[in-house]
Amino acid sequence: HKELYHIGASLKDLGKKWFAFSRMDSLVNELLKRIK
Repeated sequence: HKELYHIGASLKDLGKKWFAFSRMDSLVNELLKRIK
């Protein structure tokens, strides 16, 4: 059960990182549109 918990925790962490990254990406796109 411990291994399963670790996998779930790392997946959750990965999800948070991906969410933050995707938000940053859309932010960058918006800035680029405004510059152009």
